[in-house]
Amino acid sequence: MKYNWLIHLVLNLIMYGFYGLLWWNVSQPLRGNHHGDRALGVAIAIIFTTPFYLLFNLIFAYRGYKKNQRKVFFINVLGLLLCILNFSYLYYKTNGFS
Repeated sequence: MKYNWLIHLVLNLIMYGFYGLLWWNVSQPLRGNHHGDRALGVAIAIIFTTPFYLLFNLIFAYRGYKKNQRKVFFINVLGLLLCILNFSYLYYKTNGFS
């Protein structure tokens, strides 16, 4: 079975666009009377979605490698790197989740 690399590109753009939207939302100044911490919502969303993103990218990077589909492999390896970078940035911003 041949994988369509464009589908993997679109899925990764949607997944990591969601992370970008989360971080952009935190960077915007608060207006009005807001209660709560927006960064906590970002942290929860990232912590719960990271395992799914890692699994998705690991599975399809492996399958792309095994089936000699270079584009699918590299798109998913880039997705893995973005996922690790995003989780590391969250760890840095929260001072080690403390």
